[in-house]
Amino acid sequence: MNSPQSVFVTGSSSGIGRSICETLARQGHTVFATMRQVSGKNAAAAQELQALAQQENLALHVIELDTTDDASVASAVDAALGIAGKIDVVVNNAGVMAIGVSEAMTVSQVQQMYDVNVLGAFRVNQAILPHMRERGSGYLLYISSTGSLIVYPFMGMYGATKAALSAMAETLHYEVYNLGIDTTILQCGTYATSLPNNVQVGTRQGIAETYGMPGAVANAVVGGFAPYLAASGDPNEVGNLIADLMARPHGQRPLHQPVGPSSEPMHPLNEALGTMQGQVLSAMMLDGLTKR
Repeated sequence: MNSPQSVFVTGSSSGIGRSICETLARQGHTVFATMRQVSGKNAAAAQELQALAQQENLALHVIELDTTDDASVASAVDAALGIAGKIDVVVNNAGVMAIGVSEAMTVSQVQQMYDVNVLGAFRVNQAILPHMRERGSGYLLYISSTGSLIVYPFMGMYGATKAALSAMAETLHYEVYNLGIDTTILQCGTYATSLPNNVQVGTRQGIAETYGMPGAVANAVVGGFAPYLAASGDPNEVGNLIADLMARPHGQRPLHQPVGPSSEPMHPLNEALGTMQGQVLSAMMLDGLTKR
């Protein structure tokens, strides 16, 4: 078994986040499964994770966390540090998704996606980075998407948030790597999760119908999203991959890691972009202080 580490996971009530928590806890790590509304909407999920911890004697702790609230983030991080005394790994997983014709989405829907998918990770990082910098070690992981580089029509606003998340994660990597802090951006394909139960659609009624064929395709995508995901990959793959990455020493973890169905095209894209990015780092005299 790998050396036990303390892992802070956001968005753990369902889907990939919950799978990551269960997988890592079963591998002997101390896991903080964070989620919103522990006593409300997500009470059942919280109770199930707590019961699992008791039944299997796992170091799995459920903590209230709303990544859109600064005070909630600070409180959750303090609670985790109070229990474990350290946070070795952060998995920025919390996210929301809206699909459909972009014009049919409201500004508030798009704002919510950015607040959770991008600023949520930023808030968590800012709360935990002082602790990691003081210790001179840490590992930041981000659950991104193939949609951060490849555009999927009718999922573009979601993809835009994942592109922003990835850009934020990569620039932060170049800033903190020399401090002993690693970064991996997981470019996930599609997995069989409960995401369709929570996915939003554009609420501005009737707009898709004015788009002709593209609008019809958009409606078909919305209607077929749940069965498409149901036939996709096993989300446990992500947790097992993270466990493997955690076991590697500092400097031996990839910055970009495609994983899951439909993720293979990311490899040549990452390689091409990496060459260009290397030129930028060299011009800024940072190539000796960081790693791609």
